[in-house]
Formats: sequence, C-alpha cells, structure tokens
Amino acid sequence: MVSGREEVRVWDGEGFLVRFGRSGVSMQNNFLEHQRGEYTLDEVREAAESYWPFLADIAGPEQVSKEFTRWEQKWERSHPYRGRFF
Repeated sequence: MVSGREEVRVWDGEGFLVRFGRSGVSMQNNFLEHQRGEYTLDEVREAAESYWPFLADIAGPEQVSKEFTRWEQKWERSHPYRGRFF
C-alpha cells in the first residue's frame, strides 16, 4: 500500500475482514455488522508503532529478530523498520 505495489489487499481472520488500500484501512467485524471502522494509513501506522514495544517485549529479542529475518527472506528486501525496531 504505502510502497505502491498493490491497490488493495484483504486479510480475513480473528473475526474481522480487513482491507488495506492506498486510501486507508477498513475493518468489519464478521459477526457484528455495527462494528466497523475506517482509518487512514497514518492512523494505522501510528497505532501499530505504538503497540510494537508491547508485542516485542512479549516475544523477546531473539524471536523478533527471527521474524523480521523471515519477512526479509520472503519479500527479498530489507524490512522498512530495520534499524528502528530491531
């Protein structure tokens, strides 16, 4: 999205359907119609970056490094947060 590679990407899991697009992110609860929201990419980025320290602390530095390395191998490029979060 941010990199401009794809127009829309959809993720369905944990009870939510999430659509990532260049204009933002929309979320829809699969079970409760009234639970939905739309967010800008900046809002999503800010929330994810704020939540990151909590997740990293749970996983531990070795697991974090392992997951980022796995991401880089899959996508054959350096992770955008290399040097910032790991």
